[in-house]
Amino acid sequence: MEIPDDDPVEATRLIDEWVDRHLPSQVLFNARAQEEGHASRFLGAYGRSVGQFEVEFTALVEVINRLNFVQREMWPPHRSVQYALLAHNLKPLRSVMDRLTKGYYPDALGLLRVAYETFIRLVFISVHQDDPWGALMRKPPPPTPPFNLTGFVRDQLRLRWATSYSVLSAFTHSNAVDVLDSLKRAATRQGEPERFGLSIDFDPNRIELVLPQVHFALLAYLRFAVDRLVGPELRPQVAEAAIAVEAIDVMTFFLRTHPKRYWRDVAVDLDYVLALVAAADAGANWREMVQTRPVVPPS
Repeated sequence: MEIPDDDPVEATRLIDEWVDRHLPSQVLFNARAQEEGHASRFLGAYGRSVGQFEVEFTALVEVINRLNFVQREMWPPHRSVQYALLAHNLKPLRSVMDRLTKGYYPDALGLLRVAYETFIRLVFISVHQDDPWGALMRKPPPPTPPFNLTGFVRDQLRLRWATSYSVLSAFTHSNAVDVLDSLKRAATRQGEPERFGLSIDFDPNRIELVLPQVHFALLAYLRFAVDRLVGPELRPQVAEAAIAVEAIDVMTFFLRTHPKRYWRDVAVDLDYVLALVAAADAGANWREMVQTRPVVPPS
């Protein structure tokens, strides 16, 4: 097909005709059918988790929405930056469950990386509140240090969350984990030969990798919203916080009773992080809290 460079109207007409000749797409029709099949199977196996997420996410959104209409004069300057940061990252968190339901596991893990990083930036802003914009800049002016997630979590907060972030990063970078696994199975002739191409397969291992992470991210957002954005001062104006507190109780129960010790430890870590944020917001010495916290051996 020859498309004229000097006649944009004719070029557009030819391209539109070409597109029309090749639609509808059987590839995308098949993909949508696979998505629907995956969603049906996923809801049958994990519907309880989806229902809980929807109630809990709704509680978070309603708190954030209500905060648009209350008097916030008592907020310190850095709180508005945190509010905007959290509010603008609600959609990625919602998209995690949508992608997971339809079978797009790497997409879900990539979006979880966004949610996780957002929460860490919220913490960073409180402990470096003299320049709250610094958390959003690549090179903030001194004395605010550049935001480096791994270094901040490991060195300043002394948390052992690097494992979780490394998992998210591995899937984010060109889905290298699945590529390497696929090539290894092909090289060792494990199972039936893989047919490469677009396919959506049901994989409980991948699903159960994503689910605890999305519930943790949502719990972290909810606790920050209730504890720091609402707080005791605004609770009388934010009736929506009541169900958010109930959601926090439900999610905390599941995290504290998770069969894997890693997530039970994370529940304790989250208490510590939010206590540290409260201390930093109050002008206390948060670094002393970090130094006096017992170091827990790896799980």
